[in-house]
Amino acid sequence: LQSLTGVYADDAVAQLLDEHEHGTVVGAADDAAYRSLRRSVALAVANALSCEVNAPEALTERGFVVSDSSDRSFFRPDAMLTAVTIAVVLVGAGMLLREAAAMCASLDVVDLRPRAALQSVLLDADGVRTGPGTVRFHDVENTGALVAQADVVGITGCALENDSLFDIARLPRRAREFVMFGPSAQAPMELFAALGATRVLASRIVDADALIEGMLEAFDAAGPRSATEGYVVTMPEQGRE
Repeated sequence: LQSLTGVYADDAVAQLLDEHEHGTVVGAADDAAYRSLRRSVALAVANALSCEVNAPEALTERGFVVSDSSDRSFFRPDAMLTAVTIAVVLVGAGMLLREAAAMCASLDVVDLRPRAALQSVLLDADGVRTGPGTVRFHDVENTGALVAQADVVGITGCALENDSLFDIARLPRRAREFVMFGPSAQAPMELFAALGATRVLASRIVDADALIEGMLEAFDAAGPRSATEGYVVTMPEQGRE
């Protein structure tokens, strides 16, 4: 991808998403991995381009409602609503998993990763137990049926990389909330609104130098918290209700 050095960002995104621009590499698995790499870089560049238009002040001017990163009112919009009544489906075991398990009576998670990577198994004198006990993990084949019966659907912004976001947004659903979450959910908010999202849990870089320095210190480091700004964006239609 060094050929992209010096290319304007919007042109780079177009080139990265062009299936014919880079040709193929040997082997289907290698080709799929290279396609995933190109789309991941395209998503990262698009996120960077969206940084200013997704600043809280800019969003407020365009009619979006911006609240604190701790806002979870989409789980309990009514103080009288009990957790027993809320069924949540998360597409991607990400940042909402722990909170949804604690707050909601029913939680189903769809993830491409093997279940062994997400679920703990304990074998003892009492038999076999899996945890966390309040979470049910599923393969992608069950996505449609799960989304159709959920009160709240959450999906990771990483779904933009493999196009699954667009497929899931078209699925029949009765959910009152369709929530995007994660650092990758940083495209212009109008795009997510057009796909039917009601909320976006976003994370915006505000100190790139500090973030890069932190990531270079350790391969699994996310950088200092001061390098990013988290917040919840509510779509204009939802904010007026």
